[in-house]
Amino acid sequence: MAKIGSLVYLTVATKLLVGETSVDLTQAANIIDVSAKSDGRGRALEYGRLSTTINVSGIADTTPSATKTGIKELLDLQIAGTKVAVSIANYTTKDGTTDVTGDILFTGTALLSNVQGTFADDTGNTFSATLEIDGLLTSAVSIA
Repeated sequence: MAKIGSLVYLTVATKLLVGETSVDLTQAANIIDVSAKSDGRGRALEYGRLSTTINVSGIADTTPSATKTGIKELLDLQIAGTKVAVSIANYTTKDGTTDVTGDILFTGTALLSNVQGTFADDTGNTFSATLEIDGLLTSAVSIA
């Protein structure tokens, strides 16, 4: 994956987001303590469920777009209870049409747990959204 995130984009429902400025990917594992008295002072641990969350933020454009996902589309998807395809990839250009061959591509299906818009006086409109992966996030090497 690129060392600079300028061309690393999140797609939601197969479209790039309008005005994306940041995307964070977090995966956490539930660790289960299965220690018995016979283990002494040491612990015996096993993996439990994985929880993967994507947080994204950007400049909110209040004009609906036919080619990109904006705050209106995020809210509509959440209201409809739609599970959405998501991917994070490094692209060759800012229009996000071709991902970089040989770089990591993350994909999954997610639910929108939070969508927020901020429309303050004398500043740019912003949005943020939290997507929670349904099942497991997959990673592969892009073959563009």
